[in-house]
Amino acid sequence: PCISNRTFLCSDETCINKRFVCDGKRSCLFSEDEENCHQFLSATTKKITAWTHQKKTEFVHLVIITILGFVLSLIIISAITVSCKRSIYKTQNIYKINKIMNKYEPTAKFEESDSFS
Repeated sequence: PCISNRTFLCSDETCINKRFVCDGKRSCLFSEDEENCHQFLSATTKKITAWTHQKKTEFVHLVIITILGFVLSLIIISAITVSCKRSIYKTQNIYKINKIMNKYEPTAKFEESDSFS
């Protein structure tokens, strides 16, 4: 009998590694390692197909989350940029208005002092 569960027992009581079973090459003396391979391969293929489908689904979810995160980041950055530009524009307009008001303020004071004399 084979010691490990990773081995396959041939009819001549030799043990081979399970990775040599259904590999298309005769490893046992009477080729029993290549018998019933259709059942073995279909069971393995089902497991691989299920695993592959799960990985594809996880990958698609990861891509969708990444794209949504990128779009959300762009929206936030755009909102901050627009807010900053508006703030700068308002500040510049206030500065211009104050500059214009300060330009005419001395004249208004001068006219007031003239009217009292």
